[in-house]
Amino acid sequence: KRSLTVTPNSSASMTRTKYTYKLRAYSAATDPKYSSYSKTKSVLVPLVLSKPSLTVKKSGSKALKLTWKKVANAQKYVIYRYDKKKWVKVKTVSANTLSYTDKNKKKGTTYKYRIRAYSTKAAPDKYSAYSATKSVKR
Repeated sequence: KRSLTVTPNSSASMTRTKYTYKLRAYSAATDPKYSSYSKTKSVLVPLVLSKPSLTVKKSGSKALKLTWKKVANAQKYVIYRYDKKKWVKVKTVSANTLSYTDKNKKKGTTYKYRIRAYSTKAAPDKYSAYSATKSVKR
């Protein structure tokens, strides 16, 4: 029994796509040179969301502005802030929103943020991996 491994040349080319294959053997030493085709096999490649790229900068005298790049196929973004030894969900925004301003932050305090993308079409998890944690001192 043999297996076939197919490697795409980009992850975007195999997202949530059904691929169907048939195989046959070849041998230069036999006649005919090709065997008959195998039974058809199909595989559904799941959609996996990319990890968002987050930036956090000071904005005005008391705010912090978070910005990120669009993640293909994301339906929402979930924003988290580290608060009192745990991550707390701050806000969920639509896929068209690529920034968030966290207001009334205390001067001299360091704030940590991370985000992740969400899609009902993604599998096996509906969420992307978390972005890298970004820290900024207000």
